[in-house]
Amino acid sequence: MIEQLKLDDYILLKEFMKTIGDDAFRSGHFKRFKKHEFLAHKGNSIYRCFFILDGELSVYNEFDNGKIYNIEQIRAGMIVGEMEIVAKIDVFSATVVANTDVLVYSFTKESYHEWMNQSSEFIAQANIRLASMLCQISTTHGENIVYSSREVLARLLIRMYGTQPKATLILNDTRKDLSEKTGLSIRSINRVIRWFLDQNYLEISKGKILLNPKYIERLKSI
Repeated sequence: MIEQLKLDDYILLKEFMKTIGDDAFRSGHFKRFKKHEFLAHKGNSIYRCFFILDGELSVYNEFDNGKIYNIEQIRAGMIVGEMEIVAKIDVFSATVVANTDVLVYSFTKESYHEWMNQSSEFIAQANIRLASMLCQISTTHGENIVYSSREVLARLLIRMYGTQPKATLILNDTRKDLSEKTGLSIRSINRVIRWFLDQNYLEISKGKILLNPKYIERLKSI
């Protein structure tokens, strides 16, 4: 299937191939996942890993109390299953689902171990990927520890509005999108948005959040 892909369109794939070599690369294969399809389930044994070439995915954990906690979003360049393999854990520590149609390069965990033993460049790139993931998780969850849910969502909306003056910004993000970006549950997102509406911190039109300079100044005061 590799000849069916335009490698020039996947710079990350070309860089990945350099770390393991052409012969080793042929041991894997390409696979597509449709939107809402699962790549991994928490607690399931790891047999294959997935190098993300295109698309967006959500990582979350569901606990015995029925609550679902979003951990992070992952995009092209990350490897599903890498963190567990490096930590010598044989099962997925979280569930991974496709937010969009996703294209991956799939390979066995045995191949991953071989590449670690044979390529120092592969190890270096793995360190960068894992460090990037850790920084992203630390940023999101650090905010959730220090700030209230209102403050977390307010800070996100301010960042999304940006620094350039504009009349009105209509956010296309769904409540699920906001949940994934903040690490808050969808229930918490809905509760905070209702409070923001009551306090005149934003407005809603056809289900979408509208922001303007007046609302941004009010959000900054939270």
